Amino acid sequence: MNQHQLHNKKNLKRGFSIIEVILAGSILAIIVFGVVSAWLYGEHALIKSGDTGRGVAIASEGIEIMRNLRDFDYNALKDGTYALSNSGSAWTLVPDTKEIIGVYKRYLTVSADGPSKRNITSTVEWTNVDGSPGVISSTTVLTNWQQLVNNEDEQPSALQVSDVLASPSENGVIITWKTNKPATSQVEYGTTASYD
Repeated sequence: MNQHQLHNKKNLKRGFSIIEVILAGSILAIIVFGVVSAWLYGEHALIKSGDTGRGVAIASEGIEIMRNLRDFDYNALKDGTYALSNSGSAWTLVPDTKEIIGVYKRYLTVSADGPSKRNITSTVEWTNVDGSPGVISSTTVLTNWQQLVNNEDEQPSALQVSDVLASPSENGVIITWKTNKPATSQVEYGTTASYD
């Protein structure tokens, strides 16, 4: 090996070349970008999840308030879209508006499903941290249970049993009967009145 080649080998071992520096910087930049992106995505997902949880709670609260209004005055639940208003100690329905709760807007939709049922939908809207719209809806069916309980005409009739027939068979007896409504039944038997 001549002296010139030996001198070039020493120069190669002395430091990093510009290619190595650029490659190491690029790898470091990719790693830093990945970590920062994951952190920002996690932060946005956490905030969005919290907003959704609060939206669910507000929608559920709307359903529970409608249950209380039903118990107080079922006839006040007329078809339409409403906001809720708390005037002192009582909740009232405000037609054709949305209730503002911080960054959330809540409205309730009532639709009749016969004389003793109302479909209730509580919808909550908001804007997520990334600008996308957030919407949660909760639906239930409310019945006029007080009318059903207090109305004697709608009281269930007593079970009536008729056409009782006992037919002997090879291994015992077959007992049949009819009822005025669907029922499950069993026959208890024995040689004494206490079925022993």
